[in-house]
Amino acid sequence: MEQTAANDRGARWGWIGGCLGASCWIPIVSIVLLVHGDVFGGIAGFVIYTAILWLIHALRPWKRPDAPFWKIYLGILAPILLSAVFFLWRYGTHVDPSASSGLSLFMIVPFLIPFVVLGDKSWNDMHRSRE
Repeated sequence: MEQTAANDRGARWGWIGGCLGASCWIPIVSIVLLVHGDVFGGIAGFVIYTAILWLIHALRPWKRPDAPFWKIYLGILAPILLSAVFFLWRYGTHVDPSASSGLSLFMIVPFLIPFVVLGDKSWNDMHRSRE
């Protein structure tokens, strides 16, 4: 029983750490924008990051043990990707479209791996398989 509790704690920290790691660039970009005098962009970034932190807390899979991981993950991934779109739209789209490569879209692929790997599995499914 103790081993299961330790594994459960590790899985929880892994979930929180992964979500924080995927979104840690947002406050960094926000600080850079504030230093460069873009108050709106900096504050918008911090508001988005605060919303993501709330979602990480609200969508913890161990609090919704029967919900499929893909639904929970989508709830956290969507604002992260939307913040990237926001920052690129506001600051990075003044580039000639012919100069950009469609291959840059492949940078999204690592974010999609959990959808394929976890599929319809839930928190309960993951812990039942270890018992």
